[in-house]
Amino acid sequence: MKKYLKRILIGTTLSLVLVTGLLVVFILYPNNLFAKRITYKAVTIYSNTPVKGDYRAVLDKATALVETAELYDRNYQYDIFLTNGTTYKNIVFKLLGPSLARSLDNNILLNIDADFGENLLTSPQNKRNLTRTIAHEMVHCLQVHRYGMGKFSPVNHPPLWKQEGYPEYIACQDDMRAPGYDFMKTVSRLYKLEESKTQWVESAPGHFDPITYFRGRVLIEYLMNVRGMRYDDILSDHVQEQEISAALKGWYKVQGK
Repeated sequence: MKKYLKRILIGTTLSLVLVTGLLVVFILYPNNLFAKRITYKAVTIYSNTPVKGDYRAVLDKATALVETAELYDRNYQYDIFLTNGTTYKNIVFKLLGPSLARSLDNNILLNIDADFGENLLTSPQNKRNLTRTIAHEMVHCLQVHRYGMGKFSPVNHPPLWKQEGYPEYIACQDDMRAPGYDFMKTVSRLYKLEESKTQWVESAPGHFDPITYFRGRVLIEYLMNVRGMRYDDILSDHVQEQEISAALKGWYKVQGK
């Protein structure tokens, strides 16, 4: 009886390992599920329908943003999948939850309508700037490339402000470098949004992002642009959100005098 139960347990375990492995392969290597592919520089776009608009300008701009990141690797290759309306998207949503866009290893999944001509990702409830979204997800890919999936994965990753704040910081470089940009005003806006208890930030008319992303970007911007830290240092366990938030608030009060 014990041998019989042991065989059942071993068989069940092996079956679970096999199924899990097949799901991982399916999620990370969906290339052959898409009928069309376009390669441009370091990016290959996979889709089942023709790509809307001139993808080159969007990819060039997104790459230019990512080149400002300390994680940038000029030899790294990205795969972008336009998953809207596909079974692949439905399965990923069931396994990992819904998202407008997502990165998995070197894959970037754009899960709602992507229009390169209009530079927009559009769903019935929201819009996102396509260039910034791709740049954001590219940085996520580079996080995995630099630090490994053991440190950056859907199940194991640094605190959200470190994980998402840095990609947002890179994706928003144009705003920060624009004439007249004032970090004090950005911090002031964050505090007003936090006081209102809102969970969303309107980055442009009809474009809404989680406030957690915006807060993370502000904290990263403070650490990198004001205190001169590198992302490698920010990832240290000694750098805690509560302490950095307090330091930012102290800096903000001094600067406002």
